Amino acid sequence: MYKRKENKEEIYSIAILIKIIDEAIEKRANRILRQYNLTFSQARILVCLSSEEEEGHSLKELEKLFHVAQQTVAGTVSRLESKGLVTAFSERDDKRIKKVRLTEEGRKVIKRVGREISELEAWLETGFDGDEKENIRCLLQKLYHKVEQST
Repeated sequence: MYKRKENKEEIYSIAILIKIIDEAIEKRANRILRQYNLTFSQARILVCLSSEEEEGHSLKELEKLFHVAQQTVAGTVSRLESKGLVTAFSERDDKRIKKVRLTEEGRKVIKRVGREISELEAWLETGFDGDEKENIRCLLQKLYHKVEQST
């Protein structure tokens, strides 16, 4: 059941609340990132790649990291590559493994986008004190691990 009435307030299940919050965050992030011609999904991959230097990540690693299908990662990487923000290449020792890394332009963009994402994170935390933030983070991590173990 999506929602139930209780004392004239709408009470949503945990799963529905998480989905609503996820969609709201993604919508806000996409609105912010539009000025860079990026989506939130594309920015997440750029942020991930910015932590790697020349080695990059394989498409398989990105698929596991973001919990999405291979086709989703391949399509997102392809769009980033067409924008000149990443370059895809085959592994030297095993040509079947496709890897991706930031281009110089990608590094420039991620510096600006990183600030935007940090501001989004700060906005999310507004109104919560330190203990509340830590509690939310701990509870979400606990729920995440529970979900991960069951998949």
